[in-house]
Amino acid sequence: MSATPCTVGLALDVSGSMQGSILNSRHEEFSRLEGLQNAIDSLLQEVERLTSASKPLDTGRPLRVFAYAFGLNKGPTTGDLFRLLQIFDALKNGNDPEGIIDCEVNKMRVEIERRLKYDEREVAISIMGSRAYRLLSMSRKEAESVLRREIEDYIRQNVLDRVLESARSDLTLSFEELAERWGRIRGGIAASNSFLGDGTPMCQCLSLIRDRFVRERASGPPGSKYVLFTVSDGQSTDGDPRSEARAIEDLGIQIVSCFVTSTDETAPKCLYEHPS
Repeated sequence: MSATPCTVGLALDVSGSMQGSILNSRHEEFSRLEGLQNAIDSLLQEVERLTSASKPLDTGRPLRVFAYAFGLNKGPTTGDLFRLLQIFDALKNGNDPEGIIDCEVNKMRVEIERRLKYDEREVAISIMGSRAYRLLSMSRKEAESVLRREIEDYIRQNVLDRVLESARSDLTLSFEELAERWGRIRGGIAASNSFLGDGTPMCQCLSLIRDRFVRERASGPPGSKYVLFTVSDGQSTDGDPRSEARAIEDLGIQIVSCFVTSTDETAPKCLYEHPS
């Protein structure tokens, strides 16, 4: 008997407040984001243990995962995390099988070439700033060579913002695919990453996830289960997220929330008949 197909959505808070420190059960101190990395490590290990101890899942009825990160400070404030990590990996390691980076680089070159035909001076100033005036003391051949080098440097420095804005397509992975990629891309959500650490647009993230679940249900196998797992310190900066969460629940999506904090919120080893 094959397992019930299930799609899990992750909403992961990568805002500035998530870079604060917490203590774990062994009294070791690390950032909340590092704790998130460790949790995904443990999750993948547990899934591997369970699947290796049982019959392989029917490949037509997989356990699939997508993830959104919210709290980014460059490009969109909320984005498909696996797609973003794919972009970071392409930039860092040159692993760009879909040509995402090359496509945007070529677009930028074409755009700049078009502008050069009409106003070289405007292009030089927009890219080099006040340094463009030193081109006036050079021969045309030398000035063109310098400007070309400046253009290539400009493209390398700015291509990521363009890629982040254009990378809107969904990327949903099986747990096997996620496990295979995770060792290479887990550093992309490190607390030191310069693209993390802005506000906490939880409402925006939940709205995007609601639309994502609609698309996932339209393409998923019949009888699938759908679960949203959120990890956050709960400090939403764009309003009360409860109405967006209720809209997701109305679609039949089960929501599991993990509240990350530096203080104990409940007494340990207590079972509650009713929620506090």
